[in-house]
Amino acid sequence: MSDAHLTELQVASYLDQALSAAERAGVEEHLEQCDACRGELVDAARIADTVPAPKRRWLLAGAAAAAAVIGIVLLVPGRKPAGDVIRGPNDGEGVPSVTAVTPASGALVSAASLRLTWRPIPTAELYRVTVTDAGGAPVWSDSTSDTSAVPPAALVPGRTYYWVVDALLADGRSATTGSVGFTVAP
Repeated sequence: MSDAHLTELQVASYLDQALSAAERAGVEEHLEQCDACRGELVDAARIADTVPAPKRRWLLAGAAAAAAVIGIVLLVPGRKPAGDVIRGPNDGEGVPSVTAVTPASGALVSAASLRLTWRPIPTAELYRVTVTDAGGAPVWSDSTSDTSAVPPAALVPGRTYYWVVDALLADGRSATTGSVGFTVAP
């Protein structure tokens, strides 16, 4: 697989389990290295979980295509992203993003002592924490007003997982950490 990001078709086919073993291995290898594609995969998987299986293939392809168009529009130099999700250190209006603290990206952690922690946002009313497997499938999710969460110890040793925190702000917007990968120690 090249250094280019995954295509919409690759993301949809991966989630639909429609790739050959070699194609799937290539996608998974890319996902281990690319935070942006992991984030897109997680977003597409969340959408897919809300749709019955027969309609999922068309929805995934459409969602992936829409995400690509939005990504291209947002990457135009000098253009400020519009929307309700704050992803940078500051949205230009003084609202910080959520900063992941532990485990750090690429960390090797013990399942028994795993605690997800992040820095607070003063205007956050609630934090939604999600752990996904390497394929983007949700493994565990919780909502809390605290700045830490402990996922169940059922995570498989030797496997890589990704965690994300979405802060739900008082004004209706949300802020996110983006996906952070870690591996459970064998």
